[in-house]
Amino acid sequence: MTRMTSSSLIEKVVAHARVLGELGHRKTLLTDELKSLRLQIEDERDFAKSLPYFSTLSSDHKRDLKRSIKEGIERADRMKFLTQQELESVKHLTSKVEKELAEFVARS
Repeated sequence: MTRMTSSSLIEKVVAHARVLGELGHRKTLLTDELKSLRLQIEDERDFAKSLPYFSTLSSDHKRDLKRSIKEGIERADRMKFLTQQELESVKHLTSKVEKELAEFVARS
């Protein structure tokens, strides 16, 4: 194996490793985001259930508050869904890059 070939082999392996590192970091960020969204949804649902002053509000304020809470939960649910989809894509891409790297190393 010539020096040029060894150098290009190392560059390819390093490039794959860099991609895997970036994907791993993104996976960590997405996992943390999912935890945060789950807590946010729980908090908003708990808040909606435990409104101690709710009975003192006018009907218009009650309606507005209920709608606001519902919209907040729906937004968080949607963000959770999108984050889960992105996390699945990152996992799939990680698997694909790992497979490519293994094939590349096996051929070399």
